[in-house]
Amino acid sequence: MERNKVELLFNLIDVNISARSRTKILDEIETINGYDLVFVLSAIIRNKFSGHLIVVNEENELSGITFIYGDIVRIDYPDQASLLGNLVVQEEVISKNEMEAILNQSSSKKLGQYLLEHNHLSSEQLSYFLFKQSQLRLTKYIQDQKVRFNFNFDGESHETTVVSNIKFYQILHALIFKNFS
Repeated sequence: MERNKVELLFNLIDVNISARSRTKILDEIETINGYDLVFVLSAIIRNKFSGHLIVVNEENELSGITFIYGDIVRIDYPDQASLLGNLVVQEEVISKNEMEAILNQSSSKKLGQYLLEHNHLSSEQLSYFLFKQSQLRLTKYIQDQKVRFNFNFDGESHETTVVSNIKFYQILHALIFKNFS
C-alpha cells in the first residue's frame, strides 16, 4: 500500500519517528514539489544525517547538497549566476577583467582560496559570498516546480562552507517573506 506524499513529508518532521524510519521514508519519496524539499532538508538537518542528496530537476539537470552531521557543507546547482566569481564581480569587489585574468591562470586552488591568498577578499568577505551563494542555490532548489531526489548516506567532505541548521532556517524565513509578502 503506497502512502501519499503529504503523509510521508509530515512523517519526516514527526519527532516521534526514529531516524531509521525517516531514512525509509526518504527512500519512498520519488518526485516532489520544490517547496516540499524543505521537509526533506529539515529531516536531514534535524537527524544530523551525513551524506549527499542528489537532486534532478524537470530539465534533468543533476545537482546536489552534501551534509555532514546535519550541516550543509556543499550545494551544487547548475546556475552561472551563483558562481563565486560572478557574485564577487556583481558586488564590484573585483572587476570583470580582473576576474577573467584570475580564472585564466592555471591554478589547482579553489577560487575562494586563491582570492584569500592574494588579498582580493578578506575571510569575512569570502564567508559572506559563500553564504550568499548557498542562499541563492537553496532558493533555486525550493522554487523548482518538480524534483526527483535520492539520499546517499555517508559521504565525507572537506569543504569549509557550512550552512548550519540555524542559517538554513534563516534562509527559509527570508524566502517565505520575500515570496508571500
